[in-house]
Amino acid sequence: MAFGLVGTFALPAYALTPGTIESEYGQALATQSISAHRAQTDASRPTSVSIAEIAADNVVRPVYNGPSVRDYLENPPYPNFDLAQVFEVAKQYIGTPYLAYGASPAGFDCSGFTQFVYAQFGIPLVHLASAQMNAGTIISEADAVPGDLVWMPGHIGFWAGPGMMLDSPTEGKSIGIRPIWSDYYVVFRVGIN
Repeated sequence: MAFGLVGTFALPAYALTPGTIESEYGQALATQSISAHRAQTDASRPTSVSIAEIAADNVVRPVYNGPSVRDYLENPPYPNFDLAQVFEVAKQYIGTPYLAYGASPAGFDCSGFTQFVYAQFGIPLVHLASAQMNAGTIISEADAVPGDLVWMPGHIGFWAGPGMMLDSPTEGKSIGIRPIWSDYYVVFRVGIN
């Protein structure tokens, strides 16, 4: 029994971080998010949806007909990488709603948002917060500038200055600049060696 209690208390923080697809709780929130969206878009459809359906992309999503991440990577509108410009482009999406698994201006999750913005500069990022962190170089906060990325277990966003980030936070919220909510985070840089 003691082993079970130790294991329970030793759960990593990301296992309990709401709104991330990297945790079971986050997957449940994603399911609720898609279910609620389905109910709003078509009341005649069943409102339950499984993670398998989400993964298979068999769910109704808000419509976005603009360029995709792939389109931007093939033809970036900002071919000269500049962190200040990255941050300015990211700020254009303030107010865009959180959408689990979203990676377009119809709705973003945290890593979909950073992926979409960086793609406009020709920088490919995987749609997963931990994979994005592993694609960069950790830097000190003293060296960080807006446009760098800040990662915490199960979440990612743009560094917006000391103690602040620009992110797509969680279900029911929209992209905005807010305080970094975790004591455990790292700032890192991608796109510049």
